[in-house]
Amino acid sequence: MNLLLRNIGFIAALFFLEIYTVTCYAKDAREIMEESELRTRADNFYSEYRVEVFDQDKMISAKHLTRMDKKTMNGRFTLLRFTHPFSIKGSSFLVENTEASDSNIWSYMPSTKLLRKISGSQKQNWFMGTDFTYEDFEYNKTNFYIFELVTRDQNLEEKSEIVIDAYPARNNHVKSAGYSKKRYFLDNETLYAKVVEYYDSDLRLCRRLVSENLKVIDGIVISGKQTMYNYKQNSKTVITSSKTQINKEISDSYFTPKYLRNQD
Repeated sequence: MNLLLRNIGFIAALFFLEIYTVTCYAKDAREIMEESELRTRADNFYSEYRVEVFDQDKMISAKHLTRMDKKTMNGRFTLLRFTHPFSIKGSSFLVENTEASDSNIWSYMPSTKLLRKISGSQKQNWFMGTDFTYEDFEYNKTNFYIFELVTRDQNLEEKSEIVIDAYPARNNHVKSAGYSKKRYFLDNETLYAKVVEYYDSDLRLCRRLVSENLKVIDGIVISGKQTMYNYKQNSKTVITSSKTQINKEISDSYFTPKYLRNQD
């Protein structure tokens, strides 16, 4: 009887130890992701990009894009504006990231003079013929995800990396996002997500974002080149920055739907 009780006590101890370990891992993973956001998100950010879209290995289009980000008391805002080619010049998108679960995304097309709000179900649509979605330009809201620390491992260059899985915490976010989880491969030194994998509702890998040419400007880690691989379409989009400015003063007036319509 005493042996049975000891066995039961040992099993119970293992059970609670496992729960404690998983809880600690979840806490550690969230803290890591929050620290990653601090290191890779500037309060003010300006950059110019060349956007190349490939069908297999053949480039089918090239575009030029500017991006401005700003943190305010009301949240974080992102303005994307195409400058080339002429057929899409002035096409603009505003992402309003607030504490709400869903960000507001506005689009404006000069050809139609139409300003519209992109609904939650449309955020997983392809962004201007690329392999990025509208949702990819939203900021990560850590409060709306469950994080799990997968492993700390050594890559081929013997530099440690941290692997973290992120699951949408709410069913409605799963539906609007169009994926079941994201897997982050963080550089252990900078905590920059050098690789992000996107899994569909059947947990199949559908896209992979690879960031290269990392550098630090004013204490913020940025990537000079990002490639989004789309495995379902057998395509990819390469975004290369040609100019980046960190913490440059940017007027609040740029980050309103009204500005999108009146910038022509």
